[in-house]
Amino acid sequence: MGEEINRLLSQIDLEIDEIDLYGYDIIPISLSMVHRLQDILTNLRNQLQTYVFSSKEEEISFFKKLRFSFNRLIDKA
Repeated sequence: MGEEINRLLSQIDLEIDEIDLYGYDIIPISLSMVHRLQDILTNLRNQLQTYVFSSKEEEISFFKKLRFSFNRLIDKA
């Protein structure tokens, strides 16, 4: 699960880096990115609801890392 999260975050990072913040189409591009992120987060939530962690420690560690990763992504945007 952690590898998939890292892959998703890397993909999102690349997509954000490709956005031309000074271009004329920033509003439609931003809106499409919001929709894309909503889809990604919905899929992630669905996967997490069915995923079984091997231990409570693994689950706690996963969510600590996940929170840090998403905070980094939000700070970048």
